[in-house]
Amino acid sequence: MKTAILLVALGLLLYRIPVRLEDKIPVVAYHYLATPQEIEQYEGSRLRYTVTTEVFEKHLQYLAEQGFYTISPEQLMAFSRLTGRAGEAPADLPPKPIIITFDDGTADFFNYAYPLLKRYGMSAYVFLIAAKENAPGYISNEQAREMAGSGMYIGSHSLTHRDLTEISEEELEKELFLSKELLENRLGLRVDLFSIPLGVYNERVLLAARRAGYRAIFTSDYDVFSFRNGDLSKIPRLAVKVEDKSLRTKLTIGSVMMGKIYYGLTGLFKSMLGFQRYQELRKTVIRFLDMIVTSEQSRPAGSWKLN
Repeated sequence: MKTAILLVALGLLLYRIPVRLEDKIPVVAYHYLATPQEIEQYEGSRLRYTVTTEVFEKHLQYLAEQGFYTISPEQLMAFSRLTGRAGEAPADLPPKPIIITFDDGTADFFNYAYPLLKRYGMSAYVFLIAAKENAPGYISNEQAREMAGSGMYIGSHSLTHRDLTEISEEELEKELFLSKELLENRLGLRVDLFSIPLGVYNERVLLAARRAGYRAIFTSDYDVFSFRNGDLSKIPRLAVKVEDKSLRTKLTIGSVMMGKIYYGLTGLFKSMLGFQRYQELRKTVIRFLDMIVTSEQSRPAGSWKLN
């Protein structure tokens, strides 16, 4: 009993101790924003990866109050080329650098996130699915060009948002090379940032992405980016989900530790099963748990007790 109490106390303590950031850059990964009214209509993965506009603004307020500054890709490159003793930051980096990313390139970024980021003087890396050019519900070419001219950075999120580990070499080249080429031609800017879709990758995918000319490759691995634990070909991020109301908690030792365990296990299952089979298994488990909960809720009070 005492051991259990100590473990709980230690866990609570770790959720109050911030991660040391002297040699690190937190990369915070968002997907979707919605108003409190809109989010009521969402379900499944869309709900799981959506935060409300109110929560997102609170996140930006926290970053501003704590002295965080969003940095450009060029500053990120400088960080990766760091030389000298550990903990020594490049001169052109702000004291508390951070990167905000948005995957998928849906229209809610332009409608909600973009104005808020501008209001707080912050930038974001926005990863577009190239085949969704001017598609309903997605950022248009004109909007992407406007954002790129206002401090946002455009990257590729592949051509069609597929599991890149389960396709042929020819298809992989299209997803990586063609998406880059299409975005650059349409937008008239250099695209050298890439976010791996679905959080599934292997060494073949990383090598192909580097061959395509991407200088920074963002994964769904859960950690704080550091020159000690990774390079620009495999940048970890801190995924933000619907339940994440506080960025202060997100940047604690306890949160990062639990995130690494959770995302490490899900990543292992994805690599073993493939994304599609992983999703099918996940849905089956959720349905099973829902059945148990529904059964318990319908059981008469006290009926589970032994006579």
